[in-house]
Amino acid sequence: MNQAALAQAFQSAQYWLCPQPSDQFPHQHFSVDQAKLKATGWLCTRLGPNPPAVAALLHRHAVSQAQLITACNPQGRPASPTFNRQVMPRLLAALAERDQAWMPAVAMADDGSWCEPGCLLLGTSLALARQWAAEFDQAAWVEYDALGHAHLHWASDTQATRGQECG
Repeated sequence: MNQAALAQAFQSAQYWLCPQPSDQFPHQHFSVDQAKLKATGWLCTRLGPNPPAVAALLHRHAVSQAQLITACNPQGRPASPTFNRQVMPRLLAALAERDQAWMPAVAMADDGSWCEPGCLLLGTSLALARQWAAEFDQAAWVEYDALGHAHLHWASDTQATRGQECG
């Protein structure tokens, strides 16, 4: 998938954040519905400004930024379900090895055509997020700033892409 198509996919995607820490890895989130996530208190976000609850989530964990990263679908190319289910535990193991605080997250298309689990890395710098993206062959990741705004970062670039307001 070229960068323009990936940018469109990121721009139109929903990013769901689990509001509570969990030791449960989101394997089951390869196929979820929005109503279930909403009913269980997950926060729906998009690129750009987000509801105050996102900033409150970061504040509650005493961090001013967080990075949403996955190990699925390297470089934005659809991978087999088997590959994706195998690579996510490797991401979790790497996070545990480096004592990285994280919370479950899920990215999904508005139309439900794709869904992938991820991890919201609490307090992680852009430099470290770039390293995580490189380690798991990701084209991009989403950063949340202290205001809860979500920004797209390309692994090969230093410039963030700001999204449209969530509405």
